[in-house]
Amino acid sequence: MSAYSLNPLTLPLRLSLTPLFTLMLCVMSACTPSSPSVTAERPSPQTQTRRVISLAPSLTEWAFTLGAGSQLVGRSERCDHPPEALKLTSVGGLFPPDLELLLTPQPTHALMIDGHAQLKAQLKRFGVEVHTLQPHSLEEHWGVARELGRLFEREREAKALIKAQQSALQRSLATLPPLTPPPRVLIEVWPKPLSVAGAESFMGDLVKVAGGTPVPSDLGEWPQLTPELLMTLNPEVILVASEARAQQLLSPSAPKAWRSLKAVRARRVYAREGRLERPGPRLIGEVVWLAERLRDGH
Repeated sequence: MSAYSLNPLTLPLRLSLTPLFTLMLCVMSACTPSSPSVTAERPSPQTQTRRVISLAPSLTEWAFTLGAGSQLVGRSERCDHPPEALKLTSVGGLFPPDLELLLTPQPTHALMIDGHAQLKAQLKRFGVEVHTLQPHSLEEHWGVARELGRLFEREREAKALIKAQQSALQRSLATLPPLTPPPRVLIEVWPKPLSVAGAESFMGDLVKVAGGTPVPSDLGEWPQLTPELLMTLNPEVILVASEARAQQLLSPSAPKAWRSLKAVRARRVYAREGRLERPGPRLIGEVVWLAERLRDGH
């Protein structure tokens, strides 16, 4: 990513990101199908002057679920849930971002995930307090809820929500049979070049919680694999982005490297369809979905 400078007098400015980093941010911001509850909200006098824009779908969901939706004055175009969020002013997308549009609601705070370092620096120059909240594990997922609870002065609500979700996840997983040994799970995030979620990624941690072993285990968050390494890993379960991609890998015309894999031979290739990729309040249901898929045909 090339460096750039911004003069406040030369707006609007559109920024660009490298394709691979754009991919990773898109993956972490994808949609999921279930719905969180939206609680009644009564912001304290101290928060009524706070003007927050949310530039990540997961963080927008958290804000509404914690009952802090009234403190948001803008959202990114990808923030599509809950329905109440669509009533907020859209400040456009981040691929590339429009700084003039982002500043239109006169935000005092911005909620963001990893990346966009240069944009964050420019927002800070305009007096916007930037909060970067990107979990890399399920435990950090709870940490995001706690941090937003502090920011929105909804700490009690955050604590109660975390406790309820942790209990619900524990109960759901307890009803499922153990996996011995844990199946090797590959999560494809992009087909060409073949890019996957490593064990150090957020989705890799969810695989562990669900009872599987994410592969590869030692190549970082988002490694790229050669056909030879793919065959060496030989996953027993594969998760891909869409049903169309799943059918492609299960077809007789799939590349030889894929046809040789245990997961393909056993037809254990599943479409995520946006699941697991948005670390918001609906995530618990998606982890249970993953745990059930790991036990299909096991």
